[in-house]
Amino acid sequence: LKKLGYKVILVHFNYGQKGEECERFAINKLRYLEMFDYKDYEEHDLRNLFQTDKSMLIDKNIEVSTGTENDLKGTSAWVSNRNAVFLSYLITRAEQLILNNKYDKVYIVSGMSNLSEEGFYGDNSEYFIKSIFESAKYSTLVGSRIQYVPIMQNIMKSEEWILGDKLKFPFQYTVSCDQPRMKDGNIELCNQCGSTLLSKWASEMAGVKDTRKFYNRKTNLKNMKKKFRGKTKKINTIDIIMRMILPKKGDY
Repeated sequence: LKKLGYKVILVHFNYGQKGEECERFAINKLRYLEMFDYKDYEEHDLRNLFQTDKSMLIDKNIEVSTGTENDLKGTSAWVSNRNAVFLSYLITRAEQLILNNKYDKVYIVSGMSNLSEEGFYGDNSEYFIKSIFESAKYSTLVGSRIQYVPIMQNIMKSEEWILGDKLKFPFQYTVSCDQPRMKDGNIELCNQCGSTLLSKWASEMAGVKDTRKFYNRKTNLKNMKKKFRGKTKKINTIDIIMRMILPKKGDY
């Protein structure tokens, strides 16, 4: 989007998640890299809103139990209305940018919906996102000028690895884990949770070496065993790019 001439603002939400320290570290590393150089950055503190959530992603007294035979990744890791709150905040910021800076349009871009994730949570689905932005037509003065771009909607998680590898993306600054930690200045992902397992399996399917750092959490839970072998058929990178969703031609 930046190369297409858009002004890009990175947004991070702190909702009290166990991975907050690692996520903040990662986004601050990524935005200063030469390949990105995103100087515009916002962080929104939502901890007060979510502090009473009894979610394994937030409550330090609740063990992360995703990644098991009975719960690879499901609503047990739910945070109350989280994605709707995120999008509401972003729609509010979009309206402010349009009204204050006289922008014609503002695009909200997220990778929350992809072919591998959409089936796990209703709030990653196309129906959910459409309903949120339909309501923005009535809750804002400029709803038709705020559009969502589900950039990864037609792409599998394994294909994200293929594309990232081709673009030399620094995967060490990703946090695909429900309980990561910082150690010696590096992000370490736990080997047990569902988010890590799905990410690791996707890299194997893509045939891309995973150089991220991992650690083993103390747990009595039994991990789900990998139920596939081999990797995906060879996929042309151009084919993946062609399936990415970008603003319609003529909007830039």
